[in-house]
Amino acid sequence: MLTRKLAFVVCATVFAAFVGQTAAAQNKVVVIDQAQIMRDSRAGKDIAAKLKAIGDTMATELQPVADALSTEQQSLNAQTSTLTREALAQNQQLVTRIESFSKRAQDFEVKRQRSAVELEQTRRQAWGKFFEALGPALTQVVTDRGADVVLDRSSVVYSDKSVDVTIEVIARIDATTPTIEVVKAVLPQQPAPQ
Repeated sequence: MLTRKLAFVVCATVFAAFVGQTAAAQNKVVVIDQAQIMRDSRAGKDIAAKLKAIGDTMATELQPVADALSTEQQSLNAQTSTLTREALAQNQQLVTRIESFSKRAQDFEVKRQRSAVELEQTRRQAWGKFFEALGPALTQVVTDRGADVVLDRSSVVYSDKSVDVTIEVIARIDATTPTIEVVKAVLPQQPAPQ
């Protein structure tokens, strides 16, 4: 039984290779390295720099509140570490301060998460614009090469260097779209809970 299964697998593999060779003979295939295009093109570098600047600005805006909360937490920990629950409950001023800290910490976490979502949306929008610009550049290279099929390097086990058109695509998009507008996404404000 095992021998029959092994024979079937071998036959299926040989058949797939034959079909693949036949299809390749009928269609001209080119390969691109999408990651390299994103990383090495002028527009890709432009997007990466702009996203980093936006992310750094957002982090800088959040840092003072994070630092203040950290300092407050250390102070509260020092004051409460030796108190029993009963003693803490009797100190209304400290209880009020802990409740205030907790509310500010929750608000900060919401703001931090909101910033992360805004940065992710900004990233998606920027790369969406990049891929819109990439389409015509890729189409032109494919047309120039007379190709019928484009594969990404990440899904190809082996290809000859002669079918890799990544550098051509980068040159084409560099010529047509050296920069991409990157605008920070802003989520709509949620109404405060009543």
